[in-house]
Amino acid sequence: MRALIVFALMCSAAAQVPDQPHLAQAWTASSSGDGLQGQIGLEHYIYERDVNKTQSGPLNGHVFDYGEACKKIELDAGFHYPSKDFVSGTYYIKCDAVDCCYGGDGVGSPPDLKKWDINKPGFLTEVKYIGLKDTTELNNKPVKQAEVWQEIDKLPFTKGLGVTYDYYVTRSGSDIISHRIDFTYPGQQNSSAGTILYGNFQNKMHDIIAHREMFKIPPQCQKNNLLKCADNSIEKWERHYFQRSRAMKQIVV
Repeated sequence: MRALIVFALMCSAAAQVPDQPHLAQAWTASSSGDGLQGQIGLEHYIYERDVNKTQSGPLNGHVFDYGEACKKIELDAGFHYPSKDFVSGTYYIKCDAVDCCYGGDGVGSPPDLKKWDINKPGFLTEVKYIGLKDTTELNNKPVKQAEVWQEIDKLPFTKGLGVTYDYYVTRSGSDIISHRIDFTYPGQQNSSAGTILYGNFQNKMHDIIAHREMFKIPPQCQKNNLLKCADNSIEKWERHYFQRSRAMKQIVV
């Protein structure tokens, strides 16, 4: 009898674990946790190549927009561009009043964009469901009973080092809404987790064609003689406005 009770409790607990979600692979949201403390930016994100590999001209891209202060477009449109509006590269716009310049390996070179999703468990990846928790998103807006999924990505050729992500999400029908991501990584300057807070998160998977317009390269970046950004300027802009992407590139996960 006792064994049956234990078995029933185990089955009940397993039944309460929801299916592991896939984060939206096309979205727009206000966010903080990337730029200077207290700054709120606008992010656009798309990751098509793994979703539909047969699509003509799939895009992977991430836009960080601080309005007139600074904007960065990271675009991977491959090496065969569907139009001059979608040319791979990393572009900095209106940073220190510079109309546009490029970083990375150059115009036409696809940047290495991080895919923001909860990965499947594997040899170097652990994923577990933490449970439901009340939390807050951008502007301290309360979020009731968010699912918390933790992913630990072990760094190869290290002794137990890894990057930990805690994803706080809710579900709206088939849509997954991201509210916050807490993360820690080796070499972090303090012991507290980094935090990305989202607000007005909009899943754009249902309107993907219109969403792709957000990743067009503006005319001032399409000049044949577009200048390369100075290395010290890129370092300053990344430190001030794009801390998260800077950290992610350093840990290469």
